Amino acid sequence: MSHLVGSGARAQSVLEHWLRFDPGVAELVAPSGFGKTAVAQSLGGDDVRLIKVSAPVAPDALLATLTRQLGVTATDLRGSLMQVREQARTARAAGFHTLVVVDHAEHAEDAVLALLSRVGLAAEDGDGVAVLLLANTSQRGRLSQVSPQGARIDDISLVPLSDDEADELINAHLNDGPWEGDGLSQLDRTALIAAAAGNPATVLEMLSNKRNGLPLVARPAGGRKRVLAVFAVALVLAFGAAGAWVWQWHQAGSADASGAEAAISDSVEPAADVPQPVSDANQPRTTPLSTRELMAAVEAQIQAPLADPPAPVRAAEQAPVEAPDLEPLLSDAAIAAALPAPAEPVALPLPQVAAAQAPAPKVSSVVVFAPATRAPVQDAASGPAEAAVPTPVPTPVPTPVPRVTAADEAQILSKSASSFTLQLFGTRDFAAAMVQKNRLPTDIDARIVEVIHQGKPWFVLIAGDYRTREDAQAATSSLPAIIIEQGFWVRSFEGLQNQIREARR
Repeated sequence: MSHLVGSGARAQSVLEHWLRFDPGVAELVAPSGFGKTAVAQSLGGDDVRLIKVSAPVAPDALLATLTRQLGVTATDLRGSLMQVREQARTARAAGFHTLVVVDHAEHAEDAVLALLSRVGLAAEDGDGVAVLLLANTSQRGRLSQVSPQGARIDDISLVPLSDDEADELINAHLNDGPWEGDGLSQLDRTALIAAAAGNPATVLEMLSNKRNGLPLVARPAGGRKRVLAVFAVALVLAFGAAGAWVWQWHQAGSADASGAEAAISDSVEPAADVPQPVSDANQPRTTPLSTRELMAAVEAQIQAPLADPPAPVRAAEQAPVEAPDLEPLLSDAAIAAALPAPAEPVALPLPQVAAAQAPAPKVSSVVVFAPATRAPVQDAASGPAEAAVPTPVPTPVPTPVPRVTAADEAQILSKSASSFTLQLFGTRDFAAAMVQKNRLPTDIDARIVEVIHQGKPWFVLIAGDYRTREDAQAATSSLPAIIIEQGFWVRSFEGLQNQIREARR
């Protein structure tokens, strides 16, 4: 919301005085759509270091964000808090104010609220960090329980717009975009203001719908839900009919199989040549066989030949086989004649190896890291072989870490001193600044410049060249969400150029 009216404009005026003259902990309470975020963004300026945090967030992550944005070294909890407050006091003495904005503060844990109350603890001289909590409901009760004794908490609430204030907001946004057809002539301000019920976001949404030729409250077509409901019912009925058909088919198949088995049992008669099983050894059976008994009898006849193995032939009936005479083959003379004559040993000269030679390295069976070195072959008449001298391996030269180029500094110094840029990150580690720069889209002109901060090198990541402060603030919509959450600083090129010149001295 670029134009503040009503309680939003009044809250901006009160918070401007609070930020510059009496900082501490304050909460801005209003329902969604009343412009809390717009009021907080309006407090940003060239002399304000805005740090935005969205709850829920862990206490250690919150403290790490504060120390990184303010350029201090994180230690333990007490030491980090003291460094954050001292850095904010030093910046305020130089004319810069530190503002920490916590969105959705109703979702923050009690430990986070306790940490914020100590960060924004107001000092006697008015120095310190300003902490602004944005919440849909008041968190004063929770803050009072976790804040130090005597801590002051300021409450600011936004109320619905009156009819005159809503009309003023409509007038401010009538020329934001083209109107579709005769929507401007058909604009009923009274109906729009009554339907918005004093919510600034609802006023702007209805105004945008009317500009685009839509109803004030755009709703999806009522017939769509009806079509979906009918389709769901038809799908359920189709599945039910398919299941009933499968069940009937299964029952019919089972009935047919039972009928066929009964027909086969009735049509089969006992065979005349198949012996009937008898209950007594001397009396034959007179009742007919059933189907199961008939099948068992047939299977018994089939398996009968296989049950009794053929009788073995007695040894007396077989022709005797004479055993071969093995004594001539196992004699010592036959074995000695069958074996080859042993070869005479040949004496080979061994190469002499230097006494100081290192033991051979172990070679992996999978990867060979270096070719094997052969010992020089020595003739019998020549002298001792010379020891192989290993080739020294050159030590790799470390690649220098790239630093800020002179071209970037020259480009920044050539900018107009009245122009503005976005400072997105600051650190003493050049590699960390490069990581943040690589997160930005390629179409954003981002540069890293080296300045002196507290007597040590400080690398600052900036992006863009904008004619006015409002243009720089609007350009943040194209930045990644992670960069916006870490905070940014709209600052002039004049101050940055002065820091570069001081660093060159």
